[in-house]
Formats: sequence, structure tokens, C-alpha cells
Amino acid sequence: MMSKLMSGSEIEPELMARKDAKPAKREEPQPRKYVVVAGDTLSTIAKKFYGDADHWKEIFEANKAVIKDPNKIQVGLELIIP
Repeated sequence: MMSKLMSGSEIEPELMARKDAKPAKREEPQPRKYVVVAGDTLSTIAKKFYGDADHWKEIFEANKAVIKDPNKIQVGLELIIP
């Protein structure tokens, strides 16, 4: 037995792509904040958040307004973790 082919007009409207439909908006991850504690370095913070100490430069770049020397960060400093 042969199956009946359906024309586009016979397909249920819910199954057809809507021409006026917009793609879902993808939300960017929000930056997190972290307060420096004794013993922290940008590398240890990067390891904690990214699993890789080499990402310290990203944290430094995001916080250049409050970090003058990446080797000297102060306890209590609030950092943005991108």
C-alpha cells in the first residue's frame, strides 16, 4: 500500500517553520565576583574558576582598573571573573 504524500498546505501549522520566528536569544554568561583572601594569586584564582592557572591574564585584563601589578593583589579586593 502506498502512503499518501502531503503538500505543504496539508502539514499542520505547528510543524512548519514560521517565517516571522526569531532565533532564541542566547544569553551571555554573567561575570562573577570574587573577593581575594590571604594566599590568593591570580593564578590560584584562575585555577579555581577555570581549572587552569594560565587563565590568570584574563582575570588581570578584566580588572586592570583595580590591579596595577598582577603579582600583588590585596586581600579584600573584589575581582570580576569573566
